[in-house]
Amino acid sequence: MPSDTADFLAARLVGHGYAGSVDLVADEWGWQLLDAMGSLAHVIGDHESAMTALFQLWGGPVNPLPALGQKSLELVNQGMSVAEIAQRMRRKESTVNEHIQAAAIWGMPVNLRVLLPTGMHGALVAAWDAGLRDYRDIQARVPDASFLQVRLVQVECIRKEQAHGD
Repeated sequence: MPSDTADFLAARLVGHGYAGSVDLVADEWGWQLLDAMGSLAHVIGDHESAMTALFQLWGGPVNPLPALGQKSLELVNQGMSVAEIAQRMRRKESTVNEHIQAAAIWGMPVNLRVLLPTGMHGALVAAWDAGLRDYRDIQARVPDASFLQVRLVQVECIRKEQAHGD
């Protein structure tokens, strides 16, 4: 893990003869700590054989999607549209949209080629690159885009900016 992330996390640990850093930088919402813990989980997961005790304590990665969400993701990644998935699974399209959105937020691979025509993807990324961040502003720039399409590009762009390509 990057040394600044490791230092940030270590400063919050308490151990024998060490009560953590007295010069902690405020992390009001806890996002930096959450990100650091996620980095630690990645390190432990990538080095399970060398960190057996920590891996057992942690328990390993867990799929955050429910079974129906996982099925929606599998079907979209096979090339099915949201409408086709909804009909096949006897669910509302909005439910399938939520499954796909959650998968993207969790960093799972989502087949964007099925959900975003090439020109639309480029237009949405261009809106993001122009500084538009709010859904309404982006959709005003690309009015044919659905909420899911805008959200998928927002997630993609945020992950790239934060270097979370994993």
